Amino acid sequence: MIRFILGRLALAVPTLLAISALVFFSAYLAPGDPADIILGEKATPATKARLREQLGLDRPPVERYLSYVGGIVTRGDMGVSYQTREPVKQILARGFPNTALLASLALLASLLVGIPLGILAAVTVNRLPDRLAMVLALLGVALPSFVLGPALVLLLAVQMGTFPVIGFSVAESGRNAPIFFVLPVIVLAARSTA
Repeated sequence: MIRFILGRLALAVPTLLAISALVFFSAYLAPGDPADIILGEKATPATKARLREQLGLDRPPVERYLSYVGGIVTRGDMGVSYQTREPVKQILARGFPNTALLASLALLASLLVGIPLGILAAVTVNRLPDRLAMVLALLGVALPSFVLGPALVLLLAVQMGTFPVIGFSVAESGRNAPIFFVLPVIVLAARSTA
């Protein structure tokens, strides 16, 4: 068991490096220059060059990537947002509580729905409840979240107006806060419930 866990951890390092490199270098394929985005189109070339130097955009991409990975490994520094000039670590920390709550609710929902449905299907083999549970399980496995999510938003939020389409703010929503989590929890829990 320990060898299995160590093997998985050993595979995690190159996987994380590959994903980070893919995301980092894909930014070079995107149109636009961060200096243009920050300063706007009317900035002088000298101002843009100064900003590119401050941000390290004048260095070769491989050197910038190695510096980025080194900063994460040695100092836990993920860099600064080009748009808000705020540390990325703070941006991620701000969103973490809602993400953790959403993941916990999805896990709880999948357990509370999946286990009873599985028991019901086992008790009523080849009868209507078993067949309905099988259809739900097949839909949960077959429908990817990027299809299920927009379909639920279109049907339940846009067409029927039952749930909010986007956004969440504890200050604004107050007692209505749970309604913001219903659609995301359904989408996240569908596959594990199945």
